[in-house]
Amino acid sequence: MTSETPRRAGGRNARRQTRSAPLAEHLRPVRAGLEGGQYRPLTQEGMERIHQAALEALEQIGLSEAPQSGIDYMTAAGAILGEDGRLRFPRSLVEDALASANREITLHGRDPKHDLSLGGTRVHYGTAGAAVHMVEKIIAIAHYKICTTPPALRIGWTISIFCSAPWWHAISLIIAKWI
Repeated sequence: MTSETPRRAGGRNARRQTRSAPLAEHLRPVRAGLEGGQYRPLTQEGMERIHQAALEALEQIGLSEAPQSGIDYMTAAGAILGEDGRLRFPRSLVEDALASANREITLHGRDPKHDLSLGGTRVHYGTAGAAVHMVEKIIAIAHYKICTTPPALRIGWTISIFCSAPWWHAISLIIAKWI
């Protein structure tokens, strides 16, 4: 006569299943929209310097190779198309656009529990649905191509060298190297 003894519950497979199961919402250490704002690598003065530099770049350098639909839309809003084909943005136009921009938006998910409320000090992480993609401009030919391994390695090397240096020092050296 054979009697089957019940198998004990648990064991290695049960532990593996427990570890691979998603955490309950209340146990997750990082959740979408957690309040942030504690890390401030720049002073207010530093942020203002960057803002002024961006305004100057948009006003003096502008954009090149904009599609005609973009040129039509932006010149109607107040941008200036130069004789060199570059689209430039007066400071007042940029400042007005920033002043009228929404401070909060919601990216809606299929399920409302996945909605992302962007604004304030909420922090969200994601890939934006795309892998990292680098391109390089071939100046003599004036078109873009996928970045090959040597330029990608140069970028990575440059970033690794300057990761502990002040950001403005790193940027100025990178620009000097590429010009």
